[in-house]
Amino acid sequence: MKRVLALIICLLLAFAATFIVACNKKDDNSSDNGSNNSGSNSDAGHVHTYSMEGEWEKDAAGHWLDATCDCDDVPVYKRAHVDANNDNNCDVCTYAIDAEHEHTHTEEWTADCTNHWNVADCGHTGAPVANKAAHTDADNDGECDVCKYVIQDLHNHYYSTEWTSGEGHHWHVALCEHGALVADKAACDVNDAGYCTICNAKVTDIDMTDLGKVLAAAVACNNKVVTGDVKLKETVYDGSEANNTLTVLSSAETGAFFVLGETESYYFLKNYNGNGELIGGEQQWYETLANGDIFGVKLNVNSYKLEHVMGDPAKLSGYTYMPGTILSAGYDDTNTLAQTLYNFYDLMTKGENVYDEAQSYDAETGYYTFSFAYYTVNENTSGGEVYDTQLALYETQILFSINDDYVIDYAEFEVKVYNFYDGGNVENDLTYDKETDTISKTASANPSYYNYIVHQTSGERTFTSPYPKESLVPIGFDFYYVSSHDFPNNATEWVIYEESLVEDVITLESGTYAYFHLGNPVPSITSFDFIDTADFSFTFVNNDPDSSKRAWYMDAGSVDEILNGYSSYIGCLKLKIRDAGEYTVTIGFGELSKTFTLVVTAPPTTEITGDAEKIDVILTDFNTYTNDDQAYTYVAAEEGNYTFTVPAGLGARLDGETNPKVDLYNNGGSFTVGLNAGESVKIYFAAGEYKQFTVNVSYVYADIPDPEPEPEEPEIELGDITGTYTASGLTVVIDDEKVTFTTSKGGQTVCEYDIIDGAVVLYNSYTGAP
Repeated sequence: MKRVLALIICLLLAFAATFIVACNKKDDNSSDNGSNNSGSNSDAGHVHTYSMEGEWEKDAAGHWLDATCDCDDVPVYKRAHVDANNDNNCDVCTYAIDAEHEHTHTEEWTADCTNHWNVADCGHTGAPVANKAAHTDADNDGECDVCKYVIQDLHNHYYSTEWTSGEGHHWHVALCEHGALVADKAACDVNDAGYCTICNAKVTDIDMTDLGKVLAAAVACNNKVVTGDVKLKETVYDGSEANNTLTVLSSAETGAFFVLGETESYYFLKNYNGNGELIGGEQQWYETLANGDIFGVKLNVNSYKLEHVMGDPAKLSGYTYMPGTILSAGYDDTNTLAQTLYNFYDLMTKGENVYDEAQSYDAETGYYTFSFAYYTVNENTSGGEVYDTQLALYETQILFSINDDYVIDYAEFEVKVYNFYDGGNVENDLTYDKETDTISKTASANPSYYNYIVHQTSGERTFTSPYPKESLVPIGFDFYYVSSHDFPNNATEWVIYEESLVEDVITLESGTYAYFHLGNPVPSITSFDFIDTADFSFTFVNNDPDSSKRAWYMDAGSVDEILNGYSSYIGCLKLKIRDAGEYTVTIGFGELSKTFTLVVTAPPTTEITGDAEKIDVILTDFNTYTNDDQAYTYVAAEEGNYTFTVPAGLGARLDGETNPKVDLYNNGGSFTVGLNAGESVKIYFAAGEYKQFTVNVSYVYADIPDPEPEPEEPEIELGDITGTYTASGLTVVIDDEKVTFTTSKGGQTVCEYDIIDGAVVLYNSYTGAP
């Protein structure tokens, strides 16, 4: 309809634009009764012209244009009104065709995503709409309260993820055709640096001459720190500061360089010698994993061996040095340089026992400085009485500068520490008057010095670790069963003597501990230090569907965790084999898995042959080697070497020895003892479960030397030990009749013993504790 209306209007305008009339001018007395043109002065051949820029002349019958020529009695070309859009107005001249007509509108609503209105129902479809207004939803039910349209179904607005801000507020602008709409508009949350913590817009400026506000701004902007370099020097002197006779007793320098990323960080912890030369240290990398855990890697500068380090959230955002720890509790470092300096400043302005405060700002150099003295007093009491007093004085001087990101880019500070202690034989740096609570330095004072220099930069945190966890755990490996191993030197040095590749079937004995070893890992950088029990999964299926037997013991109530788990320091998975049977086992590591058949057999009972003897041992449940283990004494019939063979699941230890001859957790073993005829050996056995074990004893003749007799102790005459002895505050007097104990101070008798026939046999008296 709109296209038809537009076409009609264009044709009318085109007609009007070319509307010219040719006429023949006649003399004044002539007339043309067949024409509306009655100009008696018209000339023959004259063309009438009409205005295209003037207003339409109109009446109820139609509309026309006025002539622009000077002719009299110009013909009037009237055209009927046109109402193609049916709005009761002429489409050409806008004449109200029916001036008395009042449009009526439907009670039903028409709506779009923004507004609703009522359309005309009087037949004038082009008539103006009524009651047009924006949707309202006061009850927040998703429908317009007026027209009941479901607002969200009309149009889904979408907004920019970037913040727009201004005049202390921020919002998201609409990216759809309704660009005037905004979402999430709210007042900015302004931090101490003047930035909004939500949209990061600069809202207010801070007073750069106010040290407290500058330091608070630095704390608020610590997330902008990207790199830092720290160097600490600690010096202990001997001599007198007052007399200028100080000499260096010891000096140590340490440092740290760090790089911070969004979820990663790197530290290089440094140690220097007395000449300031780097002599050692370690590098550490940290990253946040998808599950929120923090994974760390350490590389010792001297050994170049990668190790796993426990994750620490502070490692991702703060420092590894603590310059504030030389102050009292409550004013120590809290992971950032800015916080440390703020704590110093806060102590200076608000703390007790502070004096000699000073602060300044040099606008020309941009350096801030402040200094103060601070002391702590600690009294130790007993029974309400003070028995010693400890005093420490800290003289602190700090200089720093700050960059445009409110990051402290340079800081150096020096702390001198003086000590006082009245409870010992020490040369104090201070004197202390408790009555007036005043302190002063002695002439021999020689404080310890702590000097720090810190550089920092700000920018975008984009650090990436060269050792992410996925590069340090296997993506491929062989799986071995370890049949023979030992700890030749200590518990952390594990040596594999014999192992076999697990392929199809493996047979093990019930009650034994089975060790499975990951071999030939890929990539080659993989280290077992980065593997733990959580990295493994496993399933086993009893191949006898009617049996409830299990392949190995698991934690109580759990089928997801392996008992004993993975020992990264020896690189093996340790399982305790349980019930005899046949199982299909799948051991998984990450996305990898190995499947094999496990046959579990009952432990055999070995018969003794030849002249050997047999010991049948029944034990209750022992789990460790203690003196409470089951003890057996074996007596040799004749001299020779006796070899005791112990089955799997049983351990053996000789009386008087700490280390076992056969480890309870190994797959059995044997040991040999040389015995003379009639000589005995006492053996302690321990088992991991209650069952019957058979220990085999085999004999081979050998010449066993007789044991050397223990040397006889010489007899001591009483006269050899009589006299007076003093030690540890106690005096002992020995004579022919008694032994007397007295305190060294005061001579108070503690106790006495009678001597009868050269032996102390009788306790006489007790008069009190020394």
